[in-house]
Amino acid sequence: MLKTKLQNKKNIWLLLFVCVGILASLRMFWQIGGDYFTFLDEYPTFDVAAGFAHSGKFYFWDFHRQVLSNDSYTRAWPHTLLLAGWFQMFGINVVAGKTLSGVFGVLFVLSLFYITRKLYDDMYISCLSCLLVMTNSTVITVFRQIRMYSLWLLVMVWLIYFLFRMMTAEPRVREPLSGGAFAGVRNHIVCWWQKNLNFSVWYILLSLLFLVLSYFVHVNTLAIGVGIIAFYLYLLAVKRERRYVSALFVVTGVTLLVALALLLLPHYSGTVDELDLWRVVTENVSLREEVNIRYWNWTEDFFHNVQFFWFSLVCFVTALVIRCVKKKDEKQTLAFDFTVYLFLATGSSLVCFLYLLKRYYQARYILYIAPMLAVLAAWGIVECCGVLTEICGRYQQRLAKYILPFVSVCCVLVLGISMWQQYIEVYANEEICYHRQVYEIVKKDGEAHLDDGTIPIVAFDFRNYYAVQVLPDYAVANLDRENDADIWMNFAKEYPEGYLMLESAKINGFPEVTKRFVQDYSERVTGEGLDSYNIETVRYHFLDPVKGDGKEMESDVIIAYECVDSPEGMRLRIRLDTRKLDSGVRIVFLNFVAEDAGQEPVKRSYQLRLPEQPDQEVYLYEVIVGDVHGDALREEGIMLYYNDGTVVEYESQDM
Repeated sequence: MLKTKLQNKKNIWLLLFVCVGILASLRMFWQIGGDYFTFLDEYPTFDVAAGFAHSGKFYFWDFHRQVLSNDSYTRAWPHTLLLAGWFQMFGINVVAGKTLSGVFGVLFVLSLFYITRKLYDDMYISCLSCLLVMTNSTVITVFRQIRMYSLWLLVMVWLIYFLFRMMTAEPRVREPLSGGAFAGVRNHIVCWWQKNLNFSVWYILLSLLFLVLSYFVHVNTLAIGVGIIAFYLYLLAVKRERRYVSALFVVTGVTLLVALALLLLPHYSGTVDELDLWRVVTENVSLREEVNIRYWNWTEDFFHNVQFFWFSLVCFVTALVIRCVKKKDEKQTLAFDFTVYLFLATGSSLVCFLYLLKRYYQARYILYIAPMLAVLAAWGIVECCGVLTEICGRYQQRLAKYILPFVSVCCVLVLGISMWQQYIEVYANEEICYHRQVYEIVKKDGEAHLDDGTIPIVAFDFRNYYAVQVLPDYAVANLDRENDADIWMNFAKEYPEGYLMLESAKINGFPEVTKRFVQDYSERVTGEGLDSYNIETVRYHFLDPVKGDGKEMESDVIIAYECVDSPEGMRLRIRLDTRKLDSGVRIVFLNFVAEDAGQEPVKRSYQLRLPEQPDQEVYLYEVIVGDVHGDALREEGIMLYYNDGTVVEYESQDM
């Protein structure tokens, strides 16, 4: 390994650490609160964490099948708990959620810097490794989304490190105790451990802790197992220490016992088919005849510069071959072992994803190899520069010392240009951000239909941040999915006309009353199921009653309506006979279809709010219906909403 004069100066390392932290912070947090694209899968992550922050419980909802579930949605629960706690400290909003992912991203980059500093002690490798992961737009995007992958990558980089240190840490010899009641037993156990399994107990515990944590964040943690086993066999063959042989027998025996238990216990308990384990494997693993081209394209384009990828690959292979043909005492170092470890872990993971695994085709599922690829590329470049320096030094000493700095500067320039070229992919882009566009539509619609200028919005927490950027004057009520119906109903008492906004893709997770109101009995402003906006926005009209004008109604009619001309426009008069309603009804929903001046169909929806203690008589409701033909106004169904949440469709009769 080529050494520099500055490597042993702690102040230089500290300065580099601070500079890397500042660059990572700029990369993760730049315009984090702007018009940033919201990925569809961010919604359930946000929903579950917000719900847990509100109630302390996980949702009983299946986000994959969009149905109510008897099991709570605990996927990636470590991330959910952290995000819920973060929400409680900084508020439930989109900026807070993305900021936590950004914090994980900065810690991820700084962790990579620390680990490479610890194992390689080379500032060029540390800086290039961090720059390479910050160059990749897929990595940065993950740390700017409200998803569990941000925590997963941070945990994985430490899991990879602790597993390596567990297998390679130098054996420690403890002095025997001279006294105490259990000194003899303790000394016997320690003596046996040091003789047969002299691994660091501290690193074993840390590895198990991070393995469990990483597994519960994402199951793809297990894909690295093949590479870990391959590296262990490498250590067994190269180092030939007794502890590796003993551990091989212990791990093999425990694995066989666990596998036997998984196969036999369900059979005797009668709860699970004994073939379930095999079925899980066959459903997720299958040997492909062709390479999964999506993963290979992502790997080849890892640095968003194909030429740089192949340059790094050639440097790495060249450096690895040179190291392998060197003398044994020159290549058996901790840094070289770590390089082999990363190579085996990366290679095995790529083989699994390219040829074996049947699921998880997106790049984020294999993204944990990103720091390993970056370190391997940086190591290969620095090692090749070291070889060139040695060769050139025999002929020109002055020129030799500039090879590594020159190549490093060129790499920084290439990566910097690449980073600038993919700026749009991870930062503000109004063309793919529909939040602002939806609020612009609401603003325009509100100015046309609302009198006082204030735009009332009933929305889930995810939407509020963008309202303030567009709307000059608005009032908002936040839904929490637990008390949604009461929240927007109470809000409507204060603001009889306003807007209700929900995510289209997750609308089935809302109470039936809200879902029905949005889809069937309101005036749609944006959204039609899952569309380009992905947001259902509807305008509601809650009408307060006045006592009837004494006009008689037919005995078999619960609702009657008529249109009359007025100076303000066409006025719709609705009469409701509460004597024919059950006592538990609190809202009557009406949906009309009319024709405007251009003979185009127009929907008009109104919600008749009953008095809290209505008298048994007829109540009158009036509303301006706008530029429509009164004789073309026809009613399309009546829905009765009861206090207990029951919804009943009432078959009405025309006047």
